[in-house]
Order: sequence, then C-alpha cells, then structure tokens
Amino acid sequence: PIVLGRELAGNPEEAITVVDHPSEKDIPSQPMQEYVIPSYPPPYRRGASGAIFKVVKKEDDEVEVPVYHNPLYVVKRINDPDSGESIVVRLHLPKDGVREFTMPLSSVLARDEFRNTMAKNGVAVIKLEELMGYITSWVNKLQMEVEAEEAHRQFGWTEGHRSFVIGNMEVKADRIDVNPPSISTANLFPYFKPVGSLETWKETIEFYNRPGFEVHQYMMGISFGAVLTEFTPINGSIFHLYHKESGLGKTTAMFAGASVWGSPDSLVMYERDTVNSKMNRLEVYKNLAGYFDEMTNTAPKDLSDFGYSVPSGLQRNRMSVKSNVERYRGNPWKTIVGTTGNTDMVERISAYKSMPKAEAQRILSYRAPIITFSTKEETDIFSAALKVNYGHAGPIYIQYLLQHIDEILPTLAEVQRKIDLAADLKAENRFWSTQVACVVTGLMFAKRAGLINFDIKGLVKWIITDLLAKAKENAESMRGSVEDIMTDYIA
Repeated sequence: PIVLGRELAGNPEEAITVVDHPSEKDIPSQPMQEYVIPSYPPPYRRGASGAIFKVVKKEDDEVEVPVYHNPLYVVKRINDPDSGESIVVRLHLPKDGVREFTMPLSSVLARDEFRNTMAKNGVAVIKLEELMGYITSWVNKLQMEVEAEEAHRQFGWTEGHRSFVIGNMEVKADRIDVNPPSISTANLFPYFKPVGSLETWKETIEFYNRPGFEVHQYMMGISFGAVLTEFTPINGSIFHLYHKESGLGKTTAMFAGASVWGSPDSLVMYERDTVNSKMNRLEVYKNLAGYFDEMTNTAPKDLSDFGYSVPSGLQRNRMSVKSNVERYRGNPWKTIVGTTGNTDMVERISAYKSMPKAEAQRILSYRAPIITFSTKEETDIFSAALKVNYGHAGPIYIQYLLQHIDEILPTLAEVQRKIDLAADLKAENRFWSTQVACVVTGLMFAKRAGLINFDIKGLVKWIITDLLAKAKENAESMRGSVEDIMTDYIA
C-alpha cells in the first residue's frame, strides 16, 4: 500500500542549483561551480537527486517510471557545419563530477548511434528507448524556446572578442566555461589538457632569460604574439629558424612556445605530416601559433606554396568526400607560424623560383647561432620539464588580454611604430613589421601577467640590429637578376 502514496520529493517544476566540480575530462584544475538543473520536459519529472522519472497514467492514477538515476539534461542547441544541428548534453556523475558532450541530432534518433554516444560518455541504461524519448522531448522543448548557437569549430577569438576558445575551454575575462566539442575540434581536446604546474613551468622557461638566447625567446614569443595578429590587417607570416647543425635548441624553442597552450609533442607538427593536415590544423588553430618542425625535406615548390598559403589565411578549396559540394572552410586564420630546418627556406624555394622575392617578404628567416650550454644535463632537464609541465599559461594570458582588451590596439600600434622607425621598415616589409610587433607586444603582456621575466629591451635591440638587419640585407640581394636589369635597360 505504501507504493500508492509514493511521490517524488521536491518540486519538479522548479529549477534547482547544485554545487559540483567539473569533470577533469572537461575543465581541469577548476574549482567547484554552480550548475542549474532545470525542470524536465513533460511527461518527465525530476527527482530530489536529479534522477529522471517518466509520468505514466494508469487508469485514474499517475505512476513515476524511472528512466535514469543521474541528472542528465540538454543544455543548448548548436549548429555545426560538419554534423548539422547538434545538442550539448550535461551529465552529473556522483564520483566524476560534471561533464558535457555534444551529439548530432541525427544520433538522437538513431538507436545504435545513440547507444554508442551515451555509453562513450558514461551513460549506462538498459531501457534505451525511454532515454531516447526523454532526450527527444528536450530537443523539441528547446526548439520552441531558444535559437540554436553556432558551434565553435575553430579555436581562438570568438565574435566581438568576448572570449577565446582553447581546446575544451572557452576563456572569458572573469571565468572559464566548458566549450563543447565539434566534429573538427573533438580529437584535439586532449592536447590542451594541463599537466604539471604553472610554477614549475615558469621556473623552466626562465632557462631562456639570459643573453644569447634572444632567438629562442623570439620563437617562444610567437605563441603569445600569434594571438594578437587578430588585431592587425595581416592574416599570417612565417618565422624560419635554420642551421645544418643539431643540438642548437631550435626544436626545443618551439616546444617551449607550444607548452603555453598544451602538449608540445602533440601541438607541434612535423615534416612527415601531409600538407593538407598542416593547413587543416592551421584552420582549426585560427589564432593559436602553428609550429612545424624540420621542413628540410619539403619540396621547393611545396615550400613556395606554403609561403603563400600561410599569409592568405585560408587553405585550398576542396570538394567534400561525402557529396558533390565544396568542403566547408572556417573563418580565415590570423596567426604566426614558426618553422625549423637545416637550410634557409627562401634558399630552398630559389631552387624552384630564381628570385622568390614575394616569399622572402612573407618569411622571416634567421640562422641559429652556435650556443655552448653549461652541461648536457642542463638541456636535458629543461627539455624533460617542458614535456611534463604545460597548458597552464595560455588561459591566464588570455584572461589578462580580455581584462585589458582596450590596451591591445594602442600598445600594438606604438610598438610597431617604434620598430618600423628604428629598423627603417617600408610598406613592402609589412609582414615582418606586423610579426615582430605582435611577438614583442605579446611578450610584454605575458610579462605583465607574471608569466615570463625576459629582458624585452634586450630582445628588441637584437630584433632591430640582427634579425631585421640581416633580413633586409638578404632581401636587398634579390632586387633584380641579370635578366631584370637588362630588361629595364633595354626598355
């Protein structure tokens, strides 16, 4: 008889607020947060713990049939250009905290796909049809109430510079929200999971804070500067560090830059990776620095194409493999790319083109200096520390930028003006000018945010008297071939 009088505890019609911690899978190292568990769409009701019940009428009575024992509900609708309309589902687990995942609407209505997606994200149920009906009711409810949002299929700045997407985090000035995965970004999420500690990372990066390591500071500074390219008219430029000798710290400097955002081993790409995969990665990164190691064996023609593609901001247009339509391309990237190799990239391109003047203005090359380290153990410890301490500085740097967003443009303009004047850069040197200004300004902001302690004045002096001076000298030698001079004379 007690069953006849059983009712759900609490008021199922009101939303409730719970305090829980995000799953480590979603936003690592985040404190407890408040989550609002909404009232469930009829004929479903919420139990006191958030469990899902379906109200079934039997004769003159109502019976609550259990559907799922943990809080599970749809947070928002999103439009994904790759998978169509999708939904973001939030799940509360008693031991693992709160996690969010995205699933296409097509999977909600396909039994096998629905079961696989739910199981993959930790939802275990026996009566699958009941849960499918519950999620479908949520979709219909939201379609009547709210407009679908656009999915973040690229990292970097969002519209209006209100936030910045890094992996599964949407960083805002005062908080970090979960960024649900899209088809394009889901596989890259693990690369951005923080590992180790911020303090150890800062101590490790201090290795570069000494005279003679300016080029390494610059290569690492690309990671901070690439973010600021969004505020310039240039879509992209390249910095190429080369030397035939190994052991000069070229690759390690790239790892240091990539460690700002996540795993260096995963974020840095290599010569063996295909051209299409590199361009696709740049499209997804959008405002994050692209690092490509060992470009030595790349064909001269491919290097020439690379030199034009990066500043263009868009990868090549291609047809979709699924249908006879063009592949969807995201918003243009605005970034800086760092590369390494055994030879000068512009010299390699000259094997394909006799006078690659256009590429030379888009590629800032520098021959790595011979550096004598104190001991081999010193460099081994530095390299090892970078691979177990990463991903902490990026969100802090972005929050600092968001909190000082009005300072970015004037600071960037002032730095560029001073460098242009000191180095006597002209309009044709606009790619060098923008790249250098972004890197210097990025390092300045990173220093103000307490992430680095580099000697910025010493770095600027090296940039003007060494880096840009040599670049101008090399460009001057390409003023004209014998044929160009004779053609001008005859004309």
